[in-house]
Amino acid sequence: MSAEKPVEAEAAAQCALILARELNLQFDIGRTLCVLGDIAVESQQLAQAGAYLEQALSILHNIGGEFAWAQAQYSLARLRMAEGQYAAVAQALDVCIPIFERLDAVIDLVAARALREELT
Repeated sequence: MSAEKPVEAEAAAQCALILARELNLQFDIGRTLCVLGDIAVESQQLAQAGAYLEQALSILHNIGGEFAWAQAQYSLARLRMAEGQYAAVAQALDVCIPIFERLDAVIDLVAARALREELT
């Protein structure tokens, strides 16, 4: 990914976050924070990624957005992998994989299982 792409993506996501907060759209706030966390992981801004993802997980859990919460758990697993925290990777995957299986979320399930394979 070129250096400009994460910057552009982050700027767009920050604009979306501002709008979601102005409109008090909790689901959109949670999802956008997750996107910002993913962008931060890709940009190697791991501390910032953790802050975004913890906020996203809290919001999505509180509003009952199970699928989005599971996706945020997967994003957290990717962050923990980048940090070398392999036990935390396994823990996050143990949470999200059963949800992806139950919801038949094939694309997310394949990605989560591939990340689990990287642990072995």
